[in-house]
Amino acid sequence: MLIEKYFDAPGATLDRVMGTRHTSIGPSRMPRMLVGLVFVGLISCSPLSNPVAPQPALREAGDGFLTIQTEKAVYGSSEQLVRATLVNGSDRQFHAFLGDAMIDAQEQFSLMATAGSDGFLEEWVPPFEWRSMARPLMFEGGRSIVLQPHGSYTLFGYPKRDRTPLQIGPKGSTIRFRVQYFDGPPDQPGQTAHQDFSNHFILK
Repeated sequence: MLIEKYFDAPGATLDRVMGTRHTSIGPSRMPRMLVGLVFVGLISCSPLSNPVAPQPALREAGDGFLTIQTEKAVYGSSEQLVRATLVNGSDRQFHAFLGDAMIDAQEQFSLMATAGSDGFLEEWVPPFEWRSMARPLMFEGGRSIVLQPHGSYTLFGYPKRDRTPLQIGPKGSTIRFRVQYFDGPPDQPGQTAHQDFSNHFILK
């Protein structure tokens, strides 16, 4: 800036810069200095020098029959498993494709958010999008299970991001579970679909 130019000049002093010695800075130079100082002030107050904080992740309300709460608020980048407690807080029975085909039981207490299931991990991509993350395959296959009234279950998710660390930033990603579920079994036509979301958590 202009003020830096004067301080960098050989033999310059504060008196000369401020114009108290007119032999160094005459009246013709003072307006230029004032314009420079005003320009510096405008830059320091501009939106570019004071950027607006990114928009926080959108919180959506589901149907409210299920509550889903992860065991931690922050997960490290090396963690390959996210565990949550899923509770059917209603007096109704629901059905969801979250089970293990190798287990011959309609009610299972370990549920999997894997490819082809009714469970999803979603990543917040600013400024306004929840994006489904890649899900691993269950080689043995999945199955539909029942969620009993007031039943409590453990839901497992396996986070895998397709965004680079540069895109994510040092604070990590905001992630959530989304679970869809139904009033009846898969072979029953015309059933109502529901969905609920977990708390938001951070994946470094």
